[in-house]
Parts: sequence; C-alpha cells; structure tokens
Amino acid sequence: MIPQFRAWSIEHKRMSYEVEVYSKPFNRSWWIAHLRDDDGSLYIFTNGYLTQYTGLETQAGQKVWEGDLVTQTNADRVYQVMCQDYGWVLARKGGSWQIDLSDASVYEVVGHIYEWNHASN
Repeated sequence: MIPQFRAWSIEHKRMSYEVEVYSKPFNRSWWIAHLRDDDGSLYIFTNGYLTQYTGLETQAGQKVWEGDLVTQTNADRVYQVMCQDYGWVLARKGGSWQIDLSDASVYEVVGHIYEWNHASN
C-alpha cells in the first residue's frame, strides 16, 4: 500500500487531502499541502499537522486516519486513532488497544482531534 497523508491547516482550520511528502537520507523529511477555496484560490501551507491513512475503512466506507475520533457501533465511548510502536491503536484516557483489522467495520468516524479542538476553542 502506498502511504496516504492529509494535513490540518492551523491557519485555515481545514483539512487538506492534497499533500506531498518528501524525504531525504538520514530521516530528513518535509511536507507541503494545498487547500482550495470555493472560488478556486489555491493556498500552499506547511504549518499544520500531518496524519497518515491507516489502511482501514468503516462499514460505511469511511477511511480511518491517524487522529480520527471513532465510536463503536451502539456505544457512547469516543476513541482517538493513534500510531504506536506496534501499529494502529485506539486510545482513551487510561489506556489504549490495538485495532483488530477484522473489526474496523464496527467503528464510525465522528470527527478528528483538530476539528474538535478548534470547535472547543
């Protein structure tokens, strides 16, 4: 699978799915993202948060990304999707659980951490 990325623009408070990631030897990397306004204007930004696609999809076909907030069907708990040493996990205060790839369909994406943080400020 080719890695896919998205980026949250701190300035524009929006998510971009048009992201270019560059890498050089010795772990030097950087990224550039593009945002388009309704009038077609293009903004290029590097000040934001980069997240990666997990390769998982919900039963409704929603892609699950790092930083997404998900709920389990018929449950009121909200989990954050995070990457840890051993792979993708669902995190809540007090612990985290490794995502079972066969059970990804029982989750629903309800937002992402940057959107929720922005809404609460």
